[in-house]
Amino acid sequence: MSSCRWLTIIYVPNSAGYLRYGFSIPRQVGKAVLRNRLRRWSREIVRKQVREHEDLSIDVHFIFRPQKGEHYTNLQLTDLESQWKTRGLQLEPTSLV
Repeated sequence: MSSCRWLTIIYVPNSAGYLRYGFSIPRQVGKAVLRNRLRRWSREIVRKQVREHEDLSIDVHFIFRPQKGEHYTNLQLTDLESQWKTRGLQLEPTSLV
């Protein structure tokens, strides 16, 4: 599990034999357009990892927390990717087994 003030990412091994992922984005984060953008960006980050490690067997859950002001409207894909990388979330199948 990794967390910052606006995002928590939980990842655990699963027995399904393939990658599963989910998102929790409350309405307080923003309108549907913004929430869908965050979902698309999160999916893209996971897809990049799958391309590199096809044998991942984990569950990943992105939990976005409501923030004051225009935090999410000013957010860029690179900001989300940097959170993924700086929190030690480079998925290595051998370390999760």
